[in-house]
Amino acid sequence: MTSTHDDLDFISSICSNFADSLNKTADDCVFCGQDSYEVLTAVFGDDFSERDLRAATPRNHQDLAEAIVDVLEFDLATPQVARDALEYALALWS
Repeated sequence: MTSTHDDLDFISSICSNFADSLNKTADDCVFCGQDSYEVLTAVFGDDFSERDLRAATPRNHQDLAEAIVDVLEFDLATPQVARDALEYALALWS
């Protein structure tokens, strides 16, 4: 995973946990941290922070859902699925 982030523990945790949350939404999901990183950077930029993720708006959740569909080809993604995945990742990071 290439990153402009100083805190690779943060990126690794957030991205892995975001993927784990998505994987729980359907039996055949096998997303990984790199998949999540691509989605999160598509919405929040290459150097997103914990603060950026915690400040996510409903528009960000919509954008995340669209990025999950576009980047990961996961058609079950909704803004609620995206929000849940983000909240799950942040809760486990805290």
